[in-house]
Order: sequence, then C-alpha cells, then structure tokens
Amino acid sequence: MILPDGNLLFCSWRDNPFWIWAIIEEIYYFQTYDRLFKPEKNFTIVDVGAHIGIYSLKAAKNVGKRGRVIAIEPENKNYELLVKNVKINRYKNVIPLKLALSDFEGKARLYVKSMTLSHSLQKNVEVQKECALAREIVDITQVTVTTLNNLMNELEVPNIDLLKIDVEGVEFEVLKGSDNLLAQYRISKIVSAAYHTSDEVQIIKDYLEKLGYKVNIVKVIRYGKFLYAMCPLVR
Repeated sequence: MILPDGNLLFCSWRDNPFWIWAIIEEIYYFQTYDRLFKPEKNFTIVDVGAHIGIYSLKAAKNVGKRGRVIAIEPENKNYELLVKNVKINRYKNVIPLKLALSDFEGKARLYVKSMTLSHSLQKNVEVQKECALAREIVDITQVTVTTLNNLMNELEVPNIDLLKIDVEGVEFEVLKGSDNLLAQYRISKIVSAAYHTSDEVQIIKDYLEKLGYKVNIVKVIRYGKFLYAMCPLVR
C-alpha cells in the first residue's frame, strides 16, 4: 500500500481493510494528531502506541535526516510490521522499540484484541458499541514496561519536541511516568488521544495544567477528543 505522502506500508491480514483505511484517514486526512502541532524539521518525536508505524512514517518524513522518531509498540506482530515498514522506507531516523510505557518498571499483561489497533494494558476500555466486537480479547501476553523518564535517560535524549500518545486508555499513566521530564519542561509539545474513558480528558488536562502546560481540547468528528498541551517555555 502507498500512503498519501508516498511512504510504503505493509499491513496485517488480521485487520479488516476498513480499519487500516480508518487509521490512514485519521492520520492523513482528519489530521487528528496534527491539528495544532505538526512534526517539523529536526524534531525529536516520541510515538507511544506506534502500532504498525503509520504516524511514525509520516513523522519521519517530516523531521528529515537530522530529526528522529522513537516509535514504541509492545505487541509482537504489530512491532514486526513496524520494523518492516521502517526498513522498506529506508528510514535511518526511526528507532523502533518493543516496549510498553506506563508509570512503573517491570512486566505487565498486554490484552491482545481482535482489532490490532486496540491492544491495551487495560483489560476493559470504554468503547462505542459498534466497536465492541472488534475489541474482543483474543490473547493475553506479557510485555516489558518502562517509564518515559527512564527510557529517555537510557537513550540519552535530553528533550522531546513532540510527544504523541495513543495507548488505548493508559495515556494518563504514560504521562505520570514522564513526570520528571514534564516538571523540567523537557517535553515541548504533547498530543494525546483522550476519548477512551469518560473522564480521561479532564484527568489529563488537570494534571498537565498543574505543571504549567497550556492545554487545548479538540473534538474530531468520528474520532473523539484529542488533547494538545504546550510547555510554557515554548513561544
């Protein structure tokens, strides 16, 4: 498959083509992650919940050779496709990592769903009724979990220009595991899905505003609420 920006994409036979197209539409046409903040030249971007790499590929093209994208995906088959998609597009500026992020270090259960974009560390996530069958649990696997604080220290990444999070209901935990980075304003911009639970958007908004971040909520038709936050040091 050829994406709208010319990137090549290998997909999984496990996914109905409708869902792959829905992700492409969400990222490229509805621009759910780009409404207020776009990947720019030389940016360091962390893609938490990279799936098979559609957003990571788009970001890699935008940041250029001197930028970098750290793409994080814990599920085996999604990760294999992520690595394959990075390789076929010959991106040297993408670092794929087989990890889950949260607010602790160790191991955790990953609930593998029938729809590959719905895997989560949470067993139950509030979803629309029409999506419930597609999010049926089909397997449970153990994955390595770390925090963004520790990961950035290990990779020796001083600052993140743009943090994108879409991890099926664990967005707040990812941010809690980034508390040192956030408190030091080492994350300039954040875009997070915030529609998985009824109170998710308010919880994340309150948390980031207490740290001094300026927060905006964007409601995207068909896709729900997305939260954009900017560090007070960014003009």
